[in-house]
Amino acid sequence: MSASQEKVDPRVKRTHQLLQKALIELLKEKEFRKITVQDITERAGVNRATFYDRYEDKFALLNAWIKEDFQARLDAKISPGARLTLDNLRLLILTACDYLKGFIGHCAPSTHHDEQMIMVLQVQRTIHETILKWSAHSANPPRQAHVPPEMVATVMSMAIVGSVMEWAMNGRKVSAEQLTDQILFLLTSGPAASLI
Repeated sequence: MSASQEKVDPRVKRTHQLLQKALIELLKEKEFRKITVQDITERAGVNRATFYDRYEDKFALLNAWIKEDFQARLDAKISPGARLTLDNLRLLILTACDYLKGFIGHCAPSTHHDEQMIMVLQVQRTIHETILKWSAHSANPPRQAHVPPEMVATVMSMAIVGSVMEWAMNGRKVSAEQLTDQILFLLTSGPAASLI
């Protein structure tokens, strides 16, 4: 937890928690696109002005919840100041597997899958930020110096999230560990290693 988070007024923190809890409960009942700010504030027992003091809209609330929740899971498994290593990547991928598979069946059935795509995008952004941060802490310079760290983080985060989402949506035909091994192989060897 950062110093700025530690200094947050307990009332603000409590309101934040009430709004997130209300959103989570509502997602179990109906599609995200059908949830209104009014629904959230009524469930949380908070007025709309208070909501808008903290969030621009319901999308901002959803993004804040996903980012905090996924980051907390990462922080529980990977130490602060970690570096970009195979072991840390393995933990990152396994955490993404565990986290994203929880959304399949978590929300009310949806024909548009809006909330799932918002969640996936936020997880991808968090993974991107994590890989970028790890790269900055790495003692070894990248092998491909002409590829900026931002591009490395983008490709890796998109590969991880895309693979995990495909796995979660299509019946999880292999274990999370097997999927992680496959993703790590492709990330470290490149797709060319699989070409005939």
